Amino acid sequence: MIFNYFKKWFDVWDYLALEQSKKKITFYSEGKNYWPYLKDIIHQILINSDEKIHYISSDQDDPGLQIENENYSKLLIDEGVIRNWFFQNLNTKIMIMTMPDLDNFQIKRSNKTQFYIYTHHALNSFSSALRKNAIDNFDIIFCPCPHHVSEVKILEEFYKLPPKILVETGYVKVDVLIEKYNSFQKQQFNKPDKETILIAPVWGKHGILEMGKGTSIIDSLISQKYNVVLRPHPETFKHSPKKIEEIIQKYKHHEQFTLEKNITDDTSLFSSKALVTDWSGIAWEYALALKKPILFIDTPQRINNEDYHKLPIKSFEENMREKCGTIWDGKSPIADLISLNSNSSLLTSDYVFNVSNSSKFAAEYIVNLANN
Repeated sequence: MIFNYFKKWFDVWDYLALEQSKKKITFYSEGKNYWPYLKDIIHQILINSDEKIHYISSDQDDPGLQIENENYSKLLIDEGVIRNWFFQNLNTKIMIMTMPDLDNFQIKRSNKTQFYIYTHHALNSFSSALRKNAIDNFDIIFCPCPHHVSEVKILEEFYKLPPKILVETGYVKVDVLIEKYNSFQKQQFNKPDKETILIAPVWGKHGILEMGKGTSIIDSLISQKYNVVLRPHPETFKHSPKKIEEIIQKYKHHEQFTLEKNITDDTSLFSSKALVTDWSGIAWEYALALKKPILFIDTPQRINNEDYHKLPIKSFEENMREKCGTIWDGKSPIADLISLNSNSSLLTSDYVFNVSNSSKFAAEYIVNLANN
């Protein structure tokens, strides 16, 4: 264990010792759950350029640490002292990351790094889903949707901030889901005896599970002869393990119930008949990529920005709830509700930039910036 600790320090020193011209592009990932938002961009850079990529992760199980390519270098660091020191001394030209709040807490900007790029890992609004000032210290924002562009401009005006570079990249996750779901549908010959409902809530005090609504919703769906897949947010496993353990103990022998821990596997999204959620960002992926029905449990919206209600903004989440789902009380029969699906008529390109081309667009931008 001591050996591994010192090895991480030595690896960090080796990285920092490289001259900047040999490490122009660096990605940082908090862990395996963020790999899906970065891997396609990285892949596009590797296949369409000769640029070398350095991939830094704080999770030894991150699939990004398993990639083998002569232009791809990996580095495992911790989530504490080593990571903080690493960021303070970072000397790459471009740092791309999905983690917000740069320079607001332990993770600081380095004056030896020229460009910090934030790439959003949800379709939710910047103004509601992120903390106040969460993206203020980035130089470049990769914007998945038109509302992200307009929101950044409103936030800059409200807080009297200098303008950032806004790049209309699109959203990799939607592109991947569209492609994978098309393949999934072609391979499905036999439908299961029972239809499946996916429950995927947000995390936090107003989430379905944290509010203690999980078991009653599961009971209702099972009584209506549905199979149920519960897909808690990874942060719920960290912060509310007792809530999940109660559900596990109640349904561990029930054949109609499945607990899904791996959110990087999309099978449950493809095989489910409908989604039950609250304010989770998965709703917009489910609606815009899969075009399937959503049942919303009417919980308080999760607002992370203390100034949200002062801003001249109505969040994307509020607007979309009115367009792509139905409020469900958690107990009434749902067959008629999900048959009234309006999402099949949604035009994804109305809401997301560069549909089916976002990773290539983002990769080209990064490579051009590296060589500019």
